[in-house]
Amino acid sequence: MLRIVLLAGIYFVANILAEYPVCDNSEADIALEELIHENVDRLMELRRPGWGWVNTPEVVLSLQLSAAKKFFAVNETIATMDQEVQDEFDSSCIGKKALYVMAVKATCGNPRNFAGFDLVENLRNSIGTQFRYLRRRQESPSHGWYNYGLAIQALCLCNIEIPRSHIVNIIRGQDASGGFGNRKSVVDDTSQVLLALACIKDQSLPTRRRPLMTKLKTAIDKAVGFLQTSRNNELDDFWIGNKFSSPAALLALKETTDLSQSSSWFCNDIARSVSNGLWEDEPEATVAHRLPAMRGRSVLALKDGWTCLDPDSIPEGYQPQYNPEKTLDCSTLLESNGIFSFFLPSIEVQLSVKKTLGSNNSTPYDYTVLVEVEKGFTLLETMAKARCNNQFEFAVQSSSFGSFVTSVDSLEAVASQRQFWSLLDAQTGDFLSVGIDQYKPSHRDHILFKLSVY
Repeated sequence: MLRIVLLAGIYFVANILAEYPVCDNSEADIALEELIHENVDRLMELRRPGWGWVNTPEVVLSLQLSAAKKFFAVNETIATMDQEVQDEFDSSCIGKKALYVMAVKATCGNPRNFAGFDLVENLRNSIGTQFRYLRRRQESPSHGWYNYGLAIQALCLCNIEIPRSHIVNIIRGQDASGGFGNRKSVVDDTSQVLLALACIKDQSLPTRRRPLMTKLKTAIDKAVGFLQTSRNNELDDFWIGNKFSSPAALLALKETTDLSQSSSWFCNDIARSVSNGLWEDEPEATVAHRLPAMRGRSVLALKDGWTCLDPDSIPEGYQPQYNPEKTLDCSTLLESNGIFSFFLPSIEVQLSVKKTLGSNNSTPYDYTVLVEVEKGFTLLETMAKARCNNQFEFAVQSSSFGSFVTSVDSLEAVASQRQFWSLLDAQTGDFLSVGIDQYKPSHRDHILFKLSVY
């Protein structure tokens, strides 16, 4: 409770005094610097015993861009990344590979020779088939526009000339509104592609490609217009899309617009809402995305002349020990059925499963279970409680977007067949607005787990 009160006091001061570097290229003032440090502290709380995180390269990149001095034990984390690259790099999606490339560059390492890998060449080879599926050309990259944008950024930052085919694919993939991707992630996707386009625009390209660059600049203008008109407000907060998509959108607009006109799209209001976003128990990805926007520094800062600071020493007594699996232990989750449950408000949540692909089957669900949990449980904790009750079985995987469902009742979504488990509001049919480790069900919410194809 004391921490919440202190945070509220800091936020109040920040609202009055803070300047936002993402809107005017200023330096962070004292109030904003305090907020940045609070976010860094949260990431250090979420550090795992092996000195890494759920998504180690994403957090490393975030900390190096926003608060490198506060990133103590960076060498221990680099050693963890070395092992992760050896274990998982070849099988990672292009977005995760791109994050490793940029994280190594941000720590002043050599992505051309890291953990025995040429990360850059591996990534370059991986994106070549993104617009092909079963020998047919497709309009969108196989790993999605978000990951494709990250991959182009990483290659561009390593001074790789982006092939004409990739630029053409991006221009063709932009919709009439100026956005990229599907409706549930269009702001996130557009922000990453826009940062990639901004990097390409600054490359020294052959004269023969100048007509293409004219089209590229037009695509940038359209994407900028899309993001600026995606603004909305929620009570006293202003967002581009929503709370989670706003940080990347701010950085993309910073790199592609005249900041002297930033007041026309309410940049300061959005930056204030983003900076004031830290609350108790926030997940790693949300904090990691927010920090660079608070500092006003995108990955494009890594292009040339990037230097690394000597970090602070490890605080006395600090030992990384975060274990997210511990919160899903049945012994912990079932405590809500014990003596203390009398004092804790509880809610009922329905979980339904649809395993059959297609819409011809008239049965809406294969089965439905009712789970009683404490109010404030995340959907992931609710699912785990159902598993402890032998009502529901599932598997999840961590990603830069948080945790996502990979199988239900041992039925796995086959990535090579473009399958995924979609999570829907069963009453409206809409996708859930955030991931399972962030969404907190309300009383009598009805969540549908549906095997789908994209």
